Amino acid sequence: MAPEPLAVAPQPRASLFVEAVAPCPVAGADAVICDAPAEPVTEAARGPVIWRCAPGQSAPAGARVCVAEGGLAAAAQLRATAPAALVVPRAEVQRLARRYSFATESSGSGFSTYHLDPATVAGFEVEDGGRQIALADWLAEATQQGFFELWLHSRDAAAAGLGFAGELLDRAHRMAPETGFWLSGGGRGADDVARIQARPGLAALVLAQAALADPDTGAAPAAT
Repeated sequence: MAPEPLAVAPQPRASLFVEAVAPCPVAGADAVICDAPAEPVTEAARGPVIWRCAPGQSAPAGARVCVAEGGLAAAAQLRATAPAALVVPRAEVQRLARRYSFATESSGSGFSTYHLDPATVAGFEVEDGGRQIALADWLAEATQQGFFELWLHSRDAAAAGLGFAGELLDRAHRMAPETGFWLSGGGRGADDVARIQARPGLAALVLAQAALADPDTGAAPAAT
């Protein structure tokens, strides 16, 4: 009798969030991300909602998950207004521009050599509340402050529109292996989601609502 095949544990699936205008469910999404209202919420949102808060804005009453814009300092202030909520700082990330310079020491031939700064070859930089900081340093600050889910928006991937920034995710996961990352930028639909959804460290993918369009009709699914 042939041995029975070993059971294979299913790969964990990252959550799929959609940036939307109204706090209503969107077909195919686990939750929608909406701008937090300026006034108190008077009617319960229909479905799982993640509120996106501007710097200095308080979390809506009863919020379970909030995204903080404006850097880690703004995220800490938001967390103080909603201690029961999960606060996720959102960061804009881009690859460092390659930098070249002349060597400070002469080779003895009378010529100076022009060389590439190796630190700029594969580095990433984060914009955090008006400052530019290396990704490794920003991740260290975030984890030290107790933020263990972080949203990384790749400007490079968003500009290219060719799928999510897998290299950025891999680099961030190596630097902060206990952190769950949300990733956005460059995702255009189900194929892009499938290619990256089981990567280590990935907690969620964030898409625009139009990116969940029906491939046959090109129409985005209606809110229900």
